[in-house]
Amino acid sequence: MDPEVLAWDASSNNRAMLAGKVSYVFNAISIARTAEKDFPALSPQIQVWKPPRGPNNFGGKRLGAQHVMLVYTIWKFLPDDRKKLAKQFLVDFINNWGRAFKAAELYEFPSFLGTVPNLKDAALNDPVAARLENNPGKYRELASAHQWSTNVGHPGFANGAEGEIFDTGILPQMFALVVTDRMSPEDAVKWADAQINPIFAKWKGRGLM
Repeated sequence: MDPEVLAWDASSNNRAMLAGKVSYVFNAISIARTAEKDFPALSPQIQVWKPPRGPNNFGGKRLGAQHVMLVYTIWKFLPDDRKKLAKQFLVDFINNWGRAFKAAELYEFPSFLGTVPNLKDAALNDPVAARLENNPGKYRELASAHQWSTNVGHPGFANGAEGEIFDTGILPQMFALVVTDRMSPEDAVKWADAQINPIFAKWKGRGLM
């Protein structure tokens, strides 16, 4: 790829696809939704598909990591009555996730599938794709997303250490060191290991792992 990928930010792959510079990106549906709004002529050329299957020596599974996971917290220092209200708000919010799912145009998936009982129908009958492209099933692959989506850190659990490693881009930096010939693959792995181990130690020291 072009050297500019080494300086990409979170939305660079979106811009590259919408500019016609790349033909495949491993991304959420934000590219397709942006095309519908800002580049309607290009929209029919952008298709949504499941992630590729992995190699057989990894079980041949089809897995896509959720690169954005929402976490809601309640401050400990809140008065008890406010804590109670905050907890009730979160329960009501999650139990009404169908409205959020619709408002987010299928982008924000539920943690609990039962809160969006019409998820499959929504993925098979998207009104925007039907209107723009006469293709209401453009997002049909999302109907089975819960079967092949997993958390950052798979096969382990998502946790603070995994989140920090993801947010600081250690693994992309590791690959960049190799593709720019600054390190051998073996040395790059050692470099990444040296960055990652203190992060795990820090979170373990806090008792949060």
